[in-house]
Amino acid sequence: MEYIKNYNNWIENVKDQDLLNELKSLNNQEIKEAFLEDISFGTAGLRGILAPGSANMNIITVAKVTIGLANYLKNQNKEKDILVAIASDPRNMSKEFVNLIIAILAKFNIKTITYDDVKPTPMLSYLVREFNCDAGIMITASHNPKEYNGYKVYNKSGAQLNLEQSALVTKEINKVDYPFNTKLEDIQKLIDNKTCTIIDQSLDLKYFDDISSVIKNKENKKIKIVFSSEHGTTYKILPKAFKHFGFKNIIEVKEQNYPDPNFSNTKSANPEEEEAYELALKYAKDNDADIIIVNDPDGDRLGVVFKDKLNNYQYLSGNQTGALMIDYLIKRDQLKDGIIYQTIVTSNLGSTIAKNNNIKVKETLTGFKFIGEQIELNKKDKLVFAYEESYGYLINSCVRDKDAIQSSLLIAEMANYYLENEQTLDLVLEELYNNYGYFYDITKSITLSGIEGINKIKKIMAYYKEKDITSFDKYKVENKIDYNESQNDLPKANVIKFLLKDLGWLVFRPSGTEPKLKIYISIKSTSIKESQEISQNIYKQIQEQIEGL
Repeated sequence: MEYIKNYNNWIENVKDQDLLNELKSLNNQEIKEAFLEDISFGTAGLRGILAPGSANMNIITVAKVTIGLANYLKNQNKEKDILVAIASDPRNMSKEFVNLIIAILAKFNIKTITYDDVKPTPMLSYLVREFNCDAGIMITASHNPKEYNGYKVYNKSGAQLNLEQSALVTKEINKVDYPFNTKLEDIQKLIDNKTCTIIDQSLDLKYFDDISSVIKNKENKKIKIVFSSEHGTTYKILPKAFKHFGFKNIIEVKEQNYPDPNFSNTKSANPEEEEAYELALKYAKDNDADIIIVNDPDGDRLGVVFKDKLNNYQYLSGNQTGALMIDYLIKRDQLKDGIIYQTIVTSNLGSTIAKNNNIKVKETLTGFKFIGEQIELNKKDKLVFAYEESYGYLINSCVRDKDAIQSSLLIAEMANYYLENEQTLDLVLEELYNNYGYFYDITKSITLSGIEGINKIKKIMAYYKEKDITSFDKYKVENKIDYNESQNDLPKANVIKFLLKDLGWLVFRPSGTEPKLKIYISIKSTSIKESQEISQNIYKQIQEQIEGL
């Protein structure tokens, strides 16, 4: 079998003793999972479990990708000095991967620039743009569990690689043999400090100046905020930003506000999950806080919990947060003569608010890489806001990826504005629903494991692509959109969208980095309760259909 052959090749050739020991400890099923397929370089780069084997994140796979990327950069920048920005989150192996990348790029005479501490993903994008780099690399697995790490590549605009660029990098990676001679103990010896510049925390103040348009004024705000970085990269910079912009009453969740690759003091580091707020909620109740702001480990997403009119704490969805931000920016008279970007799975509530106020809205495929690309392609259109349903937002385009620092500041100012006007966010949401429609949105993830999981997801997608489905529950399908076929100016993608007559839509989208299927349902009806019931009934039918496959 091919995977056994691949495994034996690694056993015979890997020189790093620790990695070799791990390989020898694998059982038959683990060998199959580790070698049946190679980890793929998608449009978001790499993401996988930290483990030996060609399917996982380890020093061999990271070295192979870096050599391929170096060859791509050399091809694109002939007879030109090349500079690459690098940053990382605090995950296991992040520092080792950064040092490995610096060492490999130095062999190609490619200079690098990096921070002296872990940094949020948006600060990598900012570093690329600030120093006119030719590319950027962010070592992170975002909000995935602690067993994961990842490798995201950015182009010289500060956005993630577009589809064409990703394809060219992949082509170069595929030409590279596995660099089995890579040894972790040798990495530090390979680094030539002359090729790598270290940036200290002083750049933060320049970044604050560049995003200052996000905040209307720096006057003292009375709002009381509980903040958690979830053991991630914003543990230092966001409290500093709050203070810089006039937010004095910040209560940090101390047990979580330091880098920890094992996320020891949180049940979840994902702001999309309520478990991420468990400790922050205790802090909020003990201190009678007005709002909770939680970031994910790489600092590009945020979640919000607020105190409502009955003094209970309520969670905001990513779509609700985005709609509230759009409405607030309209109140601030800041969205004139500009464009809002959202994705094909983002709720129509925010776009409805925008269009009713004569603001242009453009849709992209799912993933901020597509939004970043559009910002660069349409520089004549002033970016006024960009967001996706998965808790990612951008206001100022000095960064070309979602930015939890910017958006945390805007959320804090917005909540303070309503506090001063004796309004709670639930009252503001009710007003938006009354004015624009009762939108209810849910996102469900079906996570499977291994090769069998990937095959099951392929089967599910084939079912919804090929079957003539005329309704979900009792609600008529008006149109089915297969994004693998040309749709206006959007790139092709493995996504299916069903439009429901006079009601809303639902989307099926497999993850590009792990065996996970995401299902999005967006319903607009005569009340939130009814919209919620319709969404739940539709999802129940989908579950039954999937279980029957």
